[in-house]
Amino acid sequence: MPWQKRLADALTLTRLPAALAIVALGFAQGRDGLEAAWLLLLLAATIDTLDGYFARLAPGTHTTWVGSHDLFFDLLFSTALLFYLVLAGVAGPYFGALYLAGWGIVTLTTNGAANVRAIAFQGPIYLLTVWAAGDANPRVFVWTALWLAIMALFGGRRFLTVRLPVLLRDLFASVHSRSRKNDKSR
Repeated sequence: MPWQKRLADALTLTRLPAALAIVALGFAQGRDGLEAAWLLLLLAATIDTLDGYFARLAPGTHTTWVGSHDLFFDLLFSTALLFYLVLAGVAGPYFGALYLAGWGIVTLTTNGAANVRAIAFQGPIYLLTVWAAGDANPRVFVWTALWLAIMALFGGRRFLTVRLPVLLRDLFASVHSRSRKNDKSR
């Protein structure tokens, strides 16, 4: 296996200990760990970008088991971050349970557009984390904006020319497929 794929897999797998660390942070520090949780979020998002970059650098089209389950590791980290937010008192336990149950139902009752569902699931969790950390320390907003600008410099063109069109295609295909099913059931 090319070294780029091995590195990409190793980077992807770092989200497992990051997920465990974020839950442990919730138990150990609660709300006092908001900035650390925010930093872990930025680190995980940066590593997620890097693992994709190295996977695309590898010669050939072989996809590893870890690479084909990248979305699972993303969702594992997001779910752990939601647990942290509940443990820290940023989100209530009923909210956390209803959020997970709602998304469980969405996942079980829809098919296709997994990336669209994943982004819709992760987005509010990430925004709530940044908001809570920024509420505790307003410099977090500045550092987040700087991080976003740096990420846009390195991945903005790919995001605009590949990721966004694929996301929109999947979203529209999912909506179109759903409307066809509704028309057939009438």
